[in-house]
Amino acid sequence: MRTKTSLIEEMLAEVWQNYFWVDPMNKLLDNWTPAEADKLLHKGIPSVTQIVNHTAFWEEVAARRIAGKTHEDLTQRFDDAHDGLAPSDMPRWPEAAENYRKQRAAVGSALDKLSDADLTKPIPGENFTLIWSAVGRAVHDVYHAGQLSYLHQLQGRETRPEHEMTIPSALIKYDEKAELKKFLIDLIDAAWRGQMWLHDVKTLLENVSSKLASWQPKPNVPTFAEIVYHMKFWKEYVTLPLCGQSNENMPRAEQANGPGRNLASMPGWDVLRESLLSSHKSFRKAIVAFTERDLMTSMKIGHPAYDFPYRLIYGIILHDSYHLGQLVLLQEMFNAL
Repeated sequence: MRTKTSLIEEMLAEVWQNYFWVDPMNKLLDNWTPAEADKLLHKGIPSVTQIVNHTAFWEEVAARRIAGKTHEDLTQRFDDAHDGLAPSDMPRWPEAAENYRKQRAAVGSALDKLSDADLTKPIPGENFTLIWSAVGRAVHDVYHAGQLSYLHQLQGRETRPEHEMTIPSALIKYDEKAELKKFLIDLIDAAWRGQMWLHDVKTLLENVSSKLASWQPKPNVPTFAEIVYHMKFWKEYVTLPLCGQSNENMPRAEQANGPGRNLASMPGWDVLRESLLSSHKSFRKAIVAFTERDLMTSMKIGHPAYDFPYRLIYGIILHDSYHLGQLVLLQEMFNAL
């Protein structure tokens, strides 16, 4: 059985090459000069090269774990690879990007050989199983993809691909015994609560002032509040049909290509913060009410390939994590002023 394994492979493809929910990582590695990639915005904030090396480091850790290979040499360097940083002897740009691509391919190759049963194996020395190491690559990578996208925008570059989007070619094979619903709910909770090597969303929002929420580093980039509004919008857009309600009156075009700008209906920061937290509770509640079979039943609410609830659910998880990376970057930039 490969129900969960196939779902993780879909999530990795969504982060790497598709762009229904987020800008794809393979494009976000492009168009950086060595000088741009190595430049620090502020002391203590990782450069593009450091972010990519950091992601590649943990990609290699996961690839070896999934393939059953030793990674003791990497374990000794864990302390050098925290908070977006990476060991100093990792490659410079553009070799850093190529190393990330290499490690990303190794994860895919290793995962392709495994079943759901294989992913239940514990990782020696850790308190989690292989499945969390595997799905963690999608959630962790997309978090840093969001940061790379924002850094591109600070350079005045467009990050949306010009070609037609790549979409999943086939549905995962349904198996009720896979307990896909429980896995998705556990993943929602782990990502939202900061248990996937990310930040706890609620704690982050509670420590944001109105001044930070409205601060804009450059005229061409969204503010903290605009990103939060965008996250809330899409969470509500997906939750309504999951609850059997229409979302036709929501202004989809306004938010289709990233956080909308200068919104006439933008609420104050305190209200906006609470509305995102509330929308997340409603989203989770809707999924709890689903059956396993419901996850595989098309709802015909948008793009045909993404009308299946399980894809909408993991799409929101990735979308949240992508923009969470941007929120943390904005907070770090603001605090460095």
